[in-house]
Amino acid sequence: MAAVWYARGFWAQEVRKRALTLRDRAWSPELHNPEPVRHLIGQVDALLAEPIPLWSFARLSEWWFGSRIEQAWAQLHEADLLIAKGATGRLFQEVLDEGMQYADQLPANDPTRIRLTEYAGTLGKGVPAAPTAAPTAGPAPAPHAHTPAPHAPPAGPAAPTPTPPPAGPANG
Repeated sequence: MAAVWYARGFWAQEVRKRALTLRDRAWSPELHNPEPVRHLIGQVDALLAEPIPLWSFARLSEWWFGSRIEQAWAQLHEADLLIAKGATGRLFQEVLDEGMQYADQLPANDPTRIRLTEYAGTLGKGVPAAPTAAPTAGPAPAPHAHTPAPHAPPAGPAAPTPTPPPAGPANG
């Protein structure tokens, strides 16, 4: 019997972690057409479980080219896109928040960040809403997690307040 090797590296742990997250989302009732997502996750699981003979060219090729890693991540990214397209309700909010967390890590002028922020703005997320009615008595709503706080002008030295001249017979 030949010795075999299974995907055990750090990349496999990351792939399994992401597959678990997507599997949970694929079983959500708020996802339209979940079958393609479940199929992709099943392919990732099969890819991770497929053995490679320990002393073979296939193992050397895998080490050199990383084709399993690329296949697994490509399938997970495709499943991510299918979930984003078919999500509604709370699941859509979860996917949008995850995307905004990713975008917050990008530079301010990055095209992906700009597009995602604009898209969130069209949905009313991530940008402060303009008041439409008179304020009501009660606490103000908390800002959205991705809404930047308004910036105060920088505090500098206070300008001297002019003092009025003293009142008296010469100034009156």
